[in-house]
Amino acid sequence: MVTSPAPFQLLVDGEVTTIVLKNLSPLTEYVVNVYAVVQEVSSEPLKGTETTLPLPAVLNMNVYDETSSTMRVSWEAAAGATGYLLLYRSINASEPQLEQEVSSS
Repeated sequence: MVTSPAPFQLLVDGEVTTIVLKNLSPLTEYVVNVYAVVQEVSSEPLKGTETTLPLPAVLNMNVYDETSSTMRVSWEAAAGATGYLLLYRSINASEPQLEQEVSSS
């Protein structure tokens, strides 16, 4: 049996008609219900669904300064990135190689 996570709840002042929902996951569909509250009684909800955007991608990768055992890699920063993960492996080595991982944060 699959269970849904408990919904997050925000109680907002009656003067407020706009709010920013923070700390959402990228490329995730959310359902939002807005209820009017009078004293301790709530209305029927106005319901909406929306999907957050995917994480921004790295752009313009450049590989240069190759030697027999090293190469330099640079890229254009992705908006909001707090780190980068690079995966690499040879594609023409005489022996199969495992993918290598380098992280930067």
